[in-house]
Amino acid sequence: MANKSFNTQKYAKFMATNVQSAVENGTMLYLGLGRPQPWTNEPNDPDTPSSSTQTVDYSYWRDILGMKKIASTDIALVIRRYNWVRGTVYTQYDDTNERLFKEQFYTVGQSSGDGYYYVYKCLWNNNGGASDVNPAELGSTLDPIELSADGYVWKFMYRIDPDYYKFMTPQWIPVLTDTSVRAHAVANPGTLPIQVPLVIERGGVGYDPSPDAVIPIDITIDGDGSGAEIEWTTANFTSNSVSSLYLSSGGTGYSRVDDIDVAQSSASDDAVVRAIIPPYVNHGYNPAAELGAAAFVISTNIEFSEDDKLTTVNDYRRILLIKDPLLANGSSANGVFYTQTYDCVLSSNTGVFQPDDTITVDNETYPVTGRVVDVVTANGDNVLRMTDVSDKGRTAAFVSGDTIETSNGVSGVLGTITNPQLTFFSGEILYVNHHTTIERDPNQVEEFKIVFSYGTGVSSEDFSSASASPSASPSLSRSLSVSPSSSESPSASVSPSASVSPS
Repeated sequence: MANKSFNTQKYAKFMATNVQSAVENGTMLYLGLGRPQPWTNEPNDPDTPSSSTQTVDYSYWRDILGMKKIASTDIALVIRRYNWVRGTVYTQYDDTNERLFKEQFYTVGQSSGDGYYYVYKCLWNNNGGASDVNPAELGSTLDPIELSADGYVWKFMYRIDPDYYKFMTPQWIPVLTDTSVRAHAVANPGTLPIQVPLVIERGGVGYDPSPDAVIPIDITIDGDGSGAEIEWTTANFTSNSVSSLYLSSGGTGYSRVDDIDVAQSSASDDAVVRAIIPPYVNHGYNPAAELGAAAFVISTNIEFSEDDKLTTVNDYRRILLIKDPLLANGSSANGVFYTQTYDCVLSSNTGVFQPDDTITVDNETYPVTGRVVDVVTANGDNVLRMTDVSDKGRTAAFVSGDTIETSNGVSGVLGTITNPQLTFFSGEILYVNHHTTIERDPNQVEEFKIVFSYGTGVSSEDFSSASASPSASPSLSRSLSVSPSSSESPSASVSPSASVSPS
């Protein structure tokens, strides 16, 4: 038996919303940082991530340096970013357009007045004309506005305040709900916008539009709402055919208009006219659904040394998203940042342990190995931090009194041992990104934006960059700078930007 089906845009929105809802309801998500050692083909060619069980369940865990908690306030629904550009022909909203969500029917622009970003939906493009006026300059009016300069009709949807700039990238903007716009939609359910012309699909033949016509033109509307009216005097005619027609009243409660009858007995062929029906409840009631939100972004910062829990000497190359890891004692993790290195006080040493050196414990039965992350000073002690440890079956990988040695002949004796804070291999790794080297600095903040998209036709992209702008800025560049001031399966992109403040 044959059947045909498809997932709607609202399915994609539902999937994208689920992650934020899960975090709000107790799911713990962490951004994991790993792989301090170089790739096979450094510096510009990261190893291809593996999806095997061995790799995902085990290997990726072994060289994690630390994890930072993702809060619900670090997650936002996003839509494709269409900046307003003079001369662009924007697609107008039409409830019959099956390709609407693949086209530019809304835009975001920055106001020259208050500097905020405003999102507007195009309700009419003046029969395919070019946009000449930035709608962001119109502010936050509730009713649709018709611009005399270019004939466009725009509907204000919401404003993006600076608190949400962290979710902006060159490709994406957050989708928000303006409470006043939503209330206006609720107060005007199913009201047809009088600023938007009715669609003339056929102009008819033989109308007599003159005021003293013997037989007047009678226009009626048949739909499931009430109160919509058209004055025939609002009609424009060209060669006795209807060329434009406007509502004089938008009525209320319309989910469909079955027929608009432009009747005059002298006409040999009646015009065919239809109304564009707003989305439920009306424009601006549910921007995420109306603008086709099918993606979400996770935006979080790695700040300096994260209170001495993360190296500022070594670098990292792997970014992970991990769900519900467990503490070393088996309880649920819910702290802000966890370190996953073995931190060993050096009682003595014969030389300098260098980042990425491999060490071996001098023990014939348990020749434990590990990789040096760095050596830091804590409470007057030199502390060797290691990852990628193989305990060779030993109950505790390192114990006080162990002698360790590198292949270069540097040796040391271990004192107090502090083990990783999380249980290895716990939780679920949801996302893996292999990146070119991300270098660290004691005065550096890295801003991560990981975008997951569902069914939008957007391929996985890597928007890696570093920015000299303040972290609130949505602009990204590809250089590390010193700042003078402190489908059903998603595709994903990660964009770490970094700014360095002077010490």
